[in-house]
Amino acid sequence: MVHVDVRIHFHGSPVEDRLIQVRDTVHLGETSDAVVAFPGASLLVRRDGEHVVVRGRRLGVGDGLTMTLGAVKVALEVVQPDPIPSRATWVPDLRLLVATASVALAGAAWDSVVGVVQDNPVAARAVEDLLQPFADDPSPRTAAVQVAEQALESEELPVGSEDRGPQDPERPPATYLPFPPEPPACDLSLD
Repeated sequence: MVHVDVRIHFHGSPVEDRLIQVRDTVHLGETSDAVVAFPGASLLVRRDGEHVVVRGRRLGVGDGLTMTLGAVKVALEVVQPDPIPSRATWVPDLRLLVATASVALAGAAWDSVVGVVQDNPVAARAVEDLLQPFADDPSPRTAAVQVAEQALESEELPVGSEDRGPQDPERPPATYLPFPPEPPACDLSLD
């Protein structure tokens, strides 16, 4: 499709700038069926293949014609407009989709493994056996992250009371661990 950019200036100031399609013939200027109206002249723009013909001049893409009619200046230029991108041509970033899917699958796999280990004592022992060589490693790298075993005292207290009824014989009494002793007080004075 052939397009013509029509710019009209009046005393040097732009009045109109319009892009028109030329399918067969288009009238410009002082005619009743003009697509772009301006005083002083009547122009017939006719399509000739991929070119247009204006007042006997054949114009291709990038060619222009300028006319001055007193205070009115008319400039015509044949242009090839950029195609309008449609939503159907948009393609998502595949790297982002792959990264998102990888994170989601890794999280689901981790949740599955944790669920199996928590619900199955055999699986829990298997994981402990896998990690046991690292726990026995005396290297400074692994010794820095091992937790020192502390003997914490626990007390057994019955959970049930007279208000809630008797203690269920199949459930053992609840145990709690007392808080560790408070650290010694520090003097933070700035003397």
